[in-house]
Parts: sequence; C-alpha cells; structure tokens
Amino acid sequence: MPNMMDYVDWRGDLSAVVSPWNEIDQLIFAYLSYVDFDGVLAGPKRTLQEVCTDYFALHTREELKARTTFYKQAPFLMEKAAHSDRYRNICLSDYVNQVNEQKEAQMSAVTIWIDDTHAYVSFRGTDDTFVGWREDFNLSYLSETPGQKAALQYVNEHFSGKKHVTIDMGGHSKGGNFAIYAGAFCDPSIPVRYIFSFDAPGFIDEITQTEAYQALLPKVISVIPEEAVIGVLLSNNLENTIVKSTERGVMQHDAMSWQVMRDHFDRAENRTAMSLFFDQTMRTWVAKFDAQQRKAFCDALFSFFEETSTLTDFNAHKVQSIGNVMKTLGNMPKEQRQMFFNFLMQLADSGRRTLVDELRRKITG
Repeated sequence: MPNMMDYVDWRGDLSAVVSPWNEIDQLIFAYLSYVDFDGVLAGPKRTLQEVCTDYFALHTREELKARTTFYKQAPFLMEKAAHSDRYRNICLSDYVNQVNEQKEAQMSAVTIWIDDTHAYVSFRGTDDTFVGWREDFNLSYLSETPGQKAALQYVNEHFSGKKHVTIDMGGHSKGGNFAIYAGAFCDPSIPVRYIFSFDAPGFIDEITQTEAYQALLPKVISVIPEEAVIGVLLSNNLENTIVKSTERGVMQHDAMSWQVMRDHFDRAENRTAMSLFFDQTMRTWVAKFDAQQRKAFCDALFSFFEETSTLTDFNAHKVQSIGNVMKTLGNMPKEQRQMFFNFLMQLADSGRRTLVDELRRKITG
C-alpha cells in the first residue's frame, strides 16, 4: 500500500497553488524533523534543495541505510521532496538539537517556511537515545518536562512579536506532544493556526485541565494508527483521525507504515481491540500510583540502561547489555527491587482486570 514516500512521487509535480497542502504534507513536514541537520543548518533560511545537497555531501547512502532507527527513511524522504516541484523551494531555518542527560531532556526542532508569511515548526519525536525515552516516561509524572520547556522557549524566542507570520506546529510521537504544549502555553500574541499531532503521547491531568490547554483543543488535528499504543498514553481529550497501517502492534507507530490514498490517509473506522485494551490497562495502572511512585518506577527502570546511550548500542551488544541489566537488578536495594516488581505485577493485574471486564461486557451485551 502507498505511504508518504509514494505520495511525493504522485503529487510532487504539483505546487500548493494547484493542489493545496493537505494532511499528508503536514505529516511530511513533521517527519523532516527526524533528519539530523547538524553541520548543515543552524541559522538563516535555506531552501530544502540546498540543505539536502549539503546533507548528502556529509553522509553516504551506505551510512544512512545502515541505521536501525524506525525513522532512518527521513533523509531519503527529504531527498525525494527536495527534488520535487512541490517542496524544493520551501525553506528551513533555526535547527536545534538539544540532548541533556543530566536534565533528562531531548528536544530538537526546525522551522519550515512554506512562504515568507507561513511557518511550520516541526518538533522531532523520540530519538534513539535513552535520554529521549526517559523523557517519554517522565511525562507520566511531571507537569512540565525539560524538553517541553525547551520547545516552548523555542517558539517564544523565534515568533514572539511576529504577528505577520501564521504559525503551524507539528510533530510525530513526542514531537506532537511538544507541539501541543508549546501551542497551549506560548506567548498569546503568536498567531498559532493549527497543531498537527501524529501518534503523540498525552499529558497528565494537571495539564489537560488548564484553560490554556482547553482553549487550544479546537486547533489540534490528531492522527493515530488503528492499533495505536504510543498515541493513547496518558490523556489528551482529542478527537483522533484513525488511519490504517501495514504494520501490527506498536510497530504501527512508524509513520512510514501509514497508508495513503491519493491526498489523504486511508482511514480506519475504529481502533483495534488491542489498542483499546492497552489504553484501558495503562489508565488503570497509572491511577493506582501517585506521581512520586511513578517517578520511582522510572528511576528504577532506566537505571538498567545507564551504561548504554542509545537503543542501537543496546541491540548491538545484547549479551553484554542484558548482563548489565541483571547486574543492576542484583545490586538494587531490596526495597527498590520489590517496588519495581510490584509495579510490573500491578501492570499485569491491570491488564487481567481489563480483559475480564471486556469479556463480561461482551457476554452480558
């Protein structure tokens, strides 16, 4: 089935004047943030074609194809777009990539200029670093993560006072969460038009119940796959567009697997039973523990990976990595180890209860 790469092949010869920007274009803009523009883009506007040329002068195709991240196709999507009439003249600027292990923060963003009066701020989702994944878990107990704060500062720094510029924001995965957060709490003078959230985790109730968050909801366009896992974590109170995917389970998080029909997503009628089951299980589990307990669990979980910086490194040295995990578990204080296993048992129990409730509902009609 076609995906966004195929869409560029099909629609790339038509400008936005002939065929206006649509939801697939918005996903492409969000996905471009996964390109590591380090050494290529730091300040003023440059056309996508210029940036792409310099990027491939720094990186070989063999190097890029050898990557194991789910977003490894992002540079090739950029290349395809840069050689199309539709995208080649859009400009990029103000790329940042901030990773701070001490603050457990990962935030990367790039501004995409559709024209001189229309900008799309694209926030990168969770990358290959354990710091990035740790921040995802921190969403379960923090009202503001360092990454969210950095995203908000990025928008305020670059767009406060620019009333002549229409601003859209978007992102895939945690990038969508950052876009929503920045859109809700940025300088009120910034003319935010739409927020595009692609399978992004939600927020704790302390955020979703604020007036600023509630006021933003009509501007948020949320897309999740039919077997969504990441996009139903925590709360967001959003109406979701549900799309079909060529993958199964959590692998549907890969937006390259989302099916496209001409200029729109191939929509599914409902989320799958697995997605609904996971959603309810996590809600039940989170409700059992307060913020301090959830933080303790995250601390214990990520202590296993302190000697490894990325998922790629972990997978490349599986035997050594698993040995480090077992060593860390064995060295944990008894009370912390018991707490960790209690959390896992409670998660399993939440899943069992959700399954029993669902079976009872089906039997009783």
